[in-house]
Amino acid sequence: MATFEIIGASSGGGGSPAGYAAGYPDGTKIYMALLTQSGTDAPVATVLMNTLGGTVVWSYDGTGSYFATLNGVFLSGKVACFVTPPLNDASVPSPCIFQCGRLNNNVVNLLSYIVDGSVSLQNTWGGELSIQILVFP
Repeated sequence: MATFEIIGASSGGGGSPAGYAAGYPDGTKIYMALLTQSGTDAPVATVLMNTLGGTVVWSYDGTGSYFATLNGVFLSGKVACFVTPPLNDASVPSPCIFQCGRLNNNVVNLLSYIVDGSVSLQNTWGGELSIQILVFP
């Protein structure tokens, strides 16, 4: 198993750390962003790193469901997705749970749930969450 380390790398914002313009050395592609969202708006991404080879477009699908779209990139059996939720925020009345995964070759689906005695999809998660999408060779 390979180990990768990025120390003191600087991308200048929205790019890739020096030496990682194409992703990890094994060919793994990386998308990392901070997302904010409100109401029925599409999430707004501050992209920290993107080596997927195109621009990920975020859209609102329906209550608590958001799409990250980039055609032909998210191949079956090759995608891992990780979400770090924002800390409790006064604008959100209860804790949130997030789920993220590949929907098809073009879309990764992010789901936002509220935990309020029951669990249901919700809009507006409050705060800034981080997302990382890895696409393996």
